[in-house]
Amino acid sequence: MKIAIDIDEIVVEYLKSFLKFLNAEKKININYYEVLDYNNLCSGKGLNLEQVQEYIQEHTSGDSTLLNLELIKGSLDSINFLENNHEIFFVTSRHVSNEEKTRTFFKKHFPHKEFKIIFSGDAWGGNKSKSEICFEENCSILIEDNLSYAKDCARKGVKVLLLNKPWNQNFENYKNIVKVNDWNEILEKINEFEKQEAIYKNAN
Repeated sequence: MKIAIDIDEIVVEYLKSFLKFLNAEKKININYYEVLDYNNLCSGKGLNLEQVQEYIQEHTSGDSTLLNLELIKGSLDSINFLENNHEIFFVTSRHVSNEEKTRTFFKKHFPHKEFKIIFSGDAWGGNKSKSEICFEENCSILIEDNLSYAKDCARKGVKVLLLNKPWNQNFENYKNIVKVNDWNEILEKINEFEKQEAIYKNAN
């Protein structure tokens, strides 16, 4: 199967790093579990979207920030497993100016692999959305944490594994979206989807 994988909050802990930056450098104290809307990170803190994006750009401007982000537990081994058994690529709403740093990160952790990484325009504008990318790439599954992106992809017939986060707790049963708690569950669900797909093909 062809699988698309988000990067921030799926492969790495970007938000925790950004919140530490806001607290230390901008004196804006936001607890990780207070973030109930990833598209509006600083809700209730008096910051508009433009200011938040400015701070994100500042936070990621150094050479080391994106390179040294903490890995999500299980992501490294799971990605290696998926790469050996499926066709995978990464789709991210990071600003395209971070492309080189993002690729350097992947070279650091996957030195013998060359992954396809596509930068969407969901957060910054200018490019195709994740749902458009997933549809055009003809991928079967997206691994994502942002509920709005997940719904957009699900409407186009892409199955979404939505990793459980504070900002997607208002999730209700939605066609093509399955909530998962960790990378172990992600692999289990992909295995289930694969078996279902094989049964469907054999029946037709």
